[in-house]
Amino acid sequence: MDVLHYSRIIFVGQKLTNEIANNVQGLLIGLSRANPKHNFNMLINCKGGWATAGIAVADTMDWVTPNVTTLNVGTAFSVGSLILCAGQKGDRIAYPNSSGRANAF
Repeated sequence: MDVLHYSRIIFVGQKLTNEIANNVQGLLIGLSRANPKHNFNMLINCKGGWATAGIAVADTMDWVTPNVTTLNVGTAFSVGSLILCAGQKGDRIAYPNSSGRANAF
């Protein structure tokens, strides 16, 4: 694990594949079991990917005990926007120069 993970920061910075989704889900589950009282920050700069992978990440975000704050730090297109919207209500943030676009899934 690196410094970001110890700080409960998960960065999704590429096209979302099943492998990337599995890694993100593993971090969410593993870190939430280690300490269920510390919340997560998920930084998103994702130009899309597999819909099933995004849905799996969104479902895992909903399932874990800690809240997940989502931040659009660049682009959140397609499944990236799905993950952004799956963040904790009231804790979904888009930086001023970020962009997003949702598709029909």
